[in-house]
Amino acid sequence: MTDETQTDDTQTAPASVPEPAPMDDPVAAAAAAGIPGMEPVPTTTVAGPVDEEIVRGMLRTVFDPEIGINIVDLGLVYEINLEAADDDAKQKATIVHTLTTPACPIGPMIRAQIEQAVNRLEGVDTVETELVFSPPWDPKEMCSDEAKFELGIF
Repeated sequence: MTDETQTDDTQTAPASVPEPAPMDDPVAAAAAAGIPGMEPVPTTTVAGPVDEEIVRGMLRTVFDPEIGINIVDLGLVYEINLEAADDDAKQKATIVHTLTTPACPIGPMIRAQIEQAVNRLEGVDTVETELVFSPPWDPKEMCSDEAKFELGIF
């Protein structure tokens, strides 16, 4: 008695590959690529007067996906400047920030997430970011105690 194995020569169509996200939206492109921490910031709107602490709270929703810690606790946010916008009812927010390294490949994604997070505030009309490298980022000096613990810096 012989055992015959029958092969199926039919081919199945390859699984559909999702279209890449447009490069003008680096957050969407990173989220589509499955990069952890790069999911779009929720669209919940925060109402009321805006101050530096509210903006800082919104920036805590922005994570460095390579490290998994938010940019505020990492010490990447150097300044938050608020000034009256043209209509005086809303404000212009300028966020001065840095990256963990000047060669950081996710800089555009972090910038886009900063703008997206702060734009959720009803009291903000315009968001500008300013990327600086002076002083250079130093996790031993600039990270919160929680971030230092997560990074193993004691």
